[in-house]
Amino acid sequence: MQKKINTPLDLNSFKYETGEQLGLLNVFYRDSREIVLSATVKQLDFKISLLLADAASKGQKKLALSTLIVFPSWRGRLLFILIKPLHKFMGKRLLELSIKRLETMVIISL
Repeated sequence: MQKKINTPLDLNSFKYETGEQLGLLNVFYRDSREIVLSATVKQLDFKISLLLADAASKGQKKLALSTLIVFPSWRGRLLFILIKPLHKFMGKRLLELSIKRLETMVIISL
C-alpha cells in the first residue's frame, strides 16, 4: 500500500520515549527514522517497526511497517494460528492510522 503525502514527515513529533508505555505496547527503540514498539505476553513476544525512509522521488518519504514475532512456547504458535488471518488486516490498518496520525502532526506543527 502506498499513499502520497505532500507534507514533510518527521518521526520526531512522536512524543513517546524509549521505555515508555503506549497502551499495550512499550516503546522499545526510537530515533528520527524508526520507532520500534514491543509487547511480551506468556505466549508471544512481538515487535512492530515503523521505518521512515526516503523514496525514489526527491522530497518524498516511504513509511514501512514490519513485524517480528517470537513464540516462546507451543501455546504461542497455537495462538498465532488463530491470529494469523487478522495479522495482515491489522498491519495494514496500523499503517493507515500511523500515516493519518503523522499527517495530522505535520499539519498541526506547520
